[in-house]
Amino acid sequence: MIRKLQPDEIDRAVEIWLRASIDAHSFIDREVWESGAEDMREEYLPSAENWALDHDGEVVGFFSLEGNMLAALFVDPEVQGRGFGKKLLDKAKSLHSRLVVSVYEENDRAVSFYRRHGFACADRRKDLHTEHMEWVMEWEAGQE
Repeated sequence: MIRKLQPDEIDRAVEIWLRASIDAHSFIDREVWESGAEDMREEYLPSAENWALDHDGEVVGFFSLEGNMLAALFVDPEVQGRGFGKKLLDKAKSLHSRLVVSVYEENDRAVSFYRRHGFACADRRKDLHTEHMEWVMEWEAGQE
């Protein structure tokens, strides 16, 4: 079931974000993610519209929206590969007719995931925080 993330579930979302970020971004030092956890907890998640995927009574994934910007979409690495990411993305698509997401160029799995689900690369830029290149990918309803 996908539902709004509750305030008492923020810590679980940060845990998922941290584990999945470290797992997916081996090209970025682990310390970068660990040092960002408090900002995720105190700043980024509270300012976004957050949705959780509840599976068997446990939050196993979430996404965050800031307008039509898909600011985050993460699934616990222990349960990846079960279609949870697609379910989360489908819900995000049901809320907006256009979505934009930034994905590190070196994260082949994520780039492929978004391409498979109708996103196209619209721009390429350097992430100022990590100095790594990222794709700005866009999706529009009816364009798939």
